[in-house]
Amino acid sequence: MKLTWTGVTSFRLFGKTEDQAIALPIELVSFKGKSVGNDNELTWSTQTEKDNDYFTVEKTTDSSTFEIVSTMKGAGTKIQPQDYLLLDCNVNKIIN
Repeated sequence: MKLTWTGVTSFRLFGKTEDQAIALPIELVSFKGKSVGNDNELTWSTQTEKDNDYFTVEKTTDSSTFEIVSTMKGAGTKIQPQDYLLLDCNVNKIIN
């Protein structure tokens, strides 16, 4: 299975605090997910990162309750593209 989002050009205002939206310290180039056997492989690329400590990847089966899949180290401050790979081995398959 391959997931694709169309019309998404930026995730910069994706983060949110209780009081306001905040800009994320990355320029996201792509985010892809695919099924590999019984696992899900997630890959993403950033164009730049500014003081990016880490990524927290979450998942949901009901669009309201989220569970953390993993927290991955970010690249800090980089002006070169960075590629990331995460394998989710604890998949709750809900799609036939």
